[in-house]
Amino acid sequence: MILVATSDGPKTAKELTKRTDSSSATVYRRINNLLESGLLSECVRFDDDGSHTTAYEATIETLEVEICADGIDVSMPSTDG
Repeated sequence: MILVATSDGPKTAKELTKRTDSSSATVYRRINNLLESGLLSECVRFDDDGSHTTAYEATIETLEVEICADGIDVSMPSTDG
């Protein structure tokens, strides 16, 4: 859900908590897992008053999930022509 929510632009953890109807602890745990996997990146938003907020954005456009007899296979299709 977080990857889908961040695919159209950066979202803060607070925005993701509302959008996914999850607790903030769950959202931060999932964010950290996605950051470690390289599927999410951090960026900083600067407000007019000089304050800043960390936001997160998906680093991929497509993720393929295949359910097989052996289990689940997850891959990112190559974009190399």
